[in-house]
Amino acid sequence: MKFHIATKLALVLVLVGLVAAGVSGYFIYDISRNLLIKSAKDRLLTSTQVLGRKLFSARQETVRDLQTITEHPLARTILSGGTAHLPDSQDSRDARKQMATLFRLIMETHPAYDQIRLISARNHGLERVRVDRRNDLLLQVDEDDLQEKGHYAYVSDTLKLPARAAYMSRMTRRQEPAVDTNRKPPSIYIAMPVIAAQGEPLGVVVITIDVNHVFDTLLEDLPQEFQLYLASGSGDILIHPDSRRTFGFDTGRRALIQDEFPAMRPLLSGDEHQVLFETTGSHAEPLLAAFIRRGIEISSEDDWLYLGLAQPLSRVLEESQQLEFTISRSMFILLPACLLLAILLARLTTRPIKRLIEATQCFACGKDSGDLPVDRQDEIGDLARSFRLMQDRISEQLVTLQNNKAELEQLVRHDPLTGLPNRRLLKERLDHAIALSQRGNTGIALLFVDLNDFKDINDSLGHDAGDTVLVTIAHRLQEKVRITDTVARLGGDEFIVLLVGTPHQEAVSAIASSLMDSIREDIPIKGTTLNVGASIGISRFPEDGHSADSLLARADKAMYGVKTGKRSGYAFAGQAAPAPAEGA
Repeated sequence: MKFHIATKLALVLVLVGLVAAGVSGYFIYDISRNLLIKSAKDRLLTSTQVLGRKLFSARQETVRDLQTITEHPLARTILSGGTAHLPDSQDSRDARKQMATLFRLIMETHPAYDQIRLISARNHGLERVRVDRRNDLLLQVDEDDLQEKGHYAYVSDTLKLPARAAYMSRMTRRQEPAVDTNRKPPSIYIAMPVIAAQGEPLGVVVITIDVNHVFDTLLEDLPQEFQLYLASGSGDILIHPDSRRTFGFDTGRRALIQDEFPAMRPLLSGDEHQVLFETTGSHAEPLLAAFIRRGIEISSEDDWLYLGLAQPLSRVLEESQQLEFTISRSMFILLPACLLLAILLARLTTRPIKRLIEATQCFACGKDSGDLPVDRQDEIGDLARSFRLMQDRISEQLVTLQNNKAELEQLVRHDPLTGLPNRRLLKERLDHAIALSQRGNTGIALLFVDLNDFKDINDSLGHDAGDTVLVTIAHRLQEKVRITDTVARLGGDEFIVLLVGTPHQEAVSAIASSLMDSIREDIPIKGTTLNVGASIGISRFPEDGHSADSLLARADKAMYGVKTGKRSGYAFAGQAAPAPAEGA
């Protein structure tokens, strides 16, 4: 059988077209797969970092709860025996009952708290007040059931700490007998000493935290397919999708995270602070995993924790499967088109295919793919439109990823209620201001603002009213400072005003007075008006410190000096008496 040149050319062009389409499809699929994996890795790492920050914030909130309890007058009174000469006196029982009520209120706010105890330093660490969580009930343990806990590290080690310093135990399955004996969840004990006015330790306050509840709450906003991992400083697995691999040290069989994920070893050695890798782990299906290294930063049996999230690779590549189907369909469409166009006009058939290959290569290099023959009403046009659709979808995914990343960054660096910078962003700006001040010899003033009796507003009018007050005060503070200054919210009713380029105490005093006047202005809420006072502590650079932490600490101390005097006003760090607010 004799083949004409047209037939041969058509067959060659068909073959070339199929090869070109296959190469294009391969490049498109490979690029899209790599882009999807890269975007998934970035999202996974960002989610892990955000989860770590949330976990740190939750621990800091527990420390603040401990500070509230340990500084409560009732705690010292109960532990020192100040209510009566006999431990079982009516006054003593009333005091313990009031303390138990405070414990319940805190535990109602924090469902992860399984137990709060006030333990004496005397009598072998005898529990003086104890409230346990049993299912949905909060129960005060009878005095006859209180136990001696002095042999536990969270008592003996905590008693050695200074005031307001916290101790955190190693995470373990709870071994102590409790009201609910059927539950032994992974738990952490965070404790703080109660110090007498003379400086001697009277006892400790211990909060027992259900770790599973904490992480269930933190993972609510993440996709369900995300798998959580947590390991101790030595690598012992504490949280794992397979619960049988957790807390191996309790049974004498250690399960280490670095054995399951060898890519974790640079993290454990301290060479890296975060790792991102593909692995099969203990599962048959491949995983994408991201791990970070977080310091404990308070007294603890461990110095580090390793937190990680993993996601099945198959979920990431679901979109690429649709693209693979589209590419395959395009190739089947291209076959008759190439045959027909090769017979009619071979050269015109090869040019658009070549253009598609060039566009694919440009796209792979991150360059503009240029004009494509999307207006053609044939298979080449279908392929060009499919390529353009794929390109647009990937671009949209990248834009969405960037937007989500920006939103996450906004949440990490700003207070969600007032929109003000949070502690992290304030710290960055304060460090930057100190560096500029050291070079330019200009002054910095830090005003620590704490609203007076803010808890009464929440208790009497509700938290919505309290939020309205906080937002109003935030707006007023911003209106009173320059655009180059910073107003931040640390949390609760505490604000920080960072003034740059104000070296003179008189100028700072004038600004503080102006802020006090603005804060005291009436706030209409629920048919009434509120008048809120504030206590302000002021520190200046370089007079009161040469670092952000020292300036914050001096301003905080000055603010508490004003608040201790039970009057609205402001005071500079080291000032003997606070300056009263005008009209106070």
